[in-house]
Amino acid sequence: MAEKFEIEIEEEDVEPSETTWQSLVRRVVLAGAGAVGLAQDEAEAFVRRLVQRGELGEKDGRSLLAEIHEQQRRFARLGPLFLLERQVEFVLHRLSVPTKTEIDELSARIETLSQKVDQLRQLLQHKDNR
Repeated sequence: MAEKFEIEIEEEDVEPSETTWQSLVRRVVLAGAGAVGLAQDEAEAFVRRLVQRGELGEKDGRSLLAEIHEQQRRFARLGPLFLLERQVEFVLHRLSVPTKTEIDELSARIETLSQKVDQLRQLLQHKDNR
């Protein structure tokens, strides 16, 4: 049967000098670290149970645990940035702020349309000069 875990989130007082963005970044990083720690603990317990039951060899268990630790180290470096990027993207999307890609696409379309307008002007001028 699966074990149940209770996660308690405590509200922290934010110093007056902290901006809303700083607070958001801080919370995202802390949440990511907590999730990684919990996932790692669960994975380690699962591997240990497999070894105890004989469903996984001791050597394979150590190897798997080493791989889990390596992935955790990688996530500890990159995970919070990924989570922060996702949160920022979500906030910008909710505020209907266009992305750089969308702005670049619109700029390219404007440039194409401007060129077509210039070509039409030249064509009209050429016809008027006849």
